[in-house]
Amino acid sequence: MSKKIIIILILLFLILPITLFSSTGKTSNSSNTITKTYKLKYISPKEVFLILKPYAFRFSYTHSSPYITVVISKNNVKKFEEELRKLDKPKKNILFKVYTIIASKQKIGERIKDPELSPIVKEIKSLFSFKSYKLDGISSIIVKERSDYSKIKLTSSYNLRLTIDRVKIEEGENGKIIDFRFFLKSKKRERYGNKDPYETLISSQTSVKNNTFFVAGVSSLGNNGCSIILVFKVRIL
Repeated sequence: MSKKIIIILILLFLILPITLFSSTGKTSNSSNTITKTYKLKYISPKEVFLILKPYAFRFSYTHSSPYITVVISKNNVKKFEEELRKLDKPKKNILFKVYTIIASKQKIGERIKDPELSPIVKEIKSLFSFKSYKLDGISSIIVKERSDYSKIKLTSSYNLRLTIDRVKIEEGENGKIIDFRFFLKSKKRERYGNKDPYETLISSQTSVKNNTFFVAGVSSLGNNGCSIILVFKVRIL
């Protein structure tokens, strides 16, 4: 056997096993798989890949095209297309109304007079044992469903920034639920080198019923005995 034939056989031995695997690392049985192409209207192919990749063996797409091609098990096609229909629809806008409330261990003689906040103030007083509360500021930001990071500098007597991401709408037992992650940060007095000049006060992955108030958390503001309470009111537009 010539050296040329031996080299060809070695190359085939190395290459053939690779073709048995998909981009997700799963093996595929050609008798039970099909290749299908979908044209997307409202969602990007990358989003489809990131969310639905457990359903298919391989995804092919480009960022400049609305088409995505999948190699998928015939048994998964129905479920894949059901989930795709849920995703590929117009993204809704969601209004986040953000309230910052300053709580103090001392009586400061101020009261929160906003009538809309009366129910949540009553709840806050039942949760915490501060002696007084005052409204620090009200801010608003509109975030698109399933969008990337959205940031806002809050209206506040403190230097506060809020980041919201991973926003999605789900169906709950008693109506729509908005699920999201947030980070409330305050600017540090000193900055060291290339480190983030903001420190995180409150952060969480949470869910809130549509068009309702939600007490997101509380954080100390230093040695003056004051704390900040973060409140959201979230509404689908």
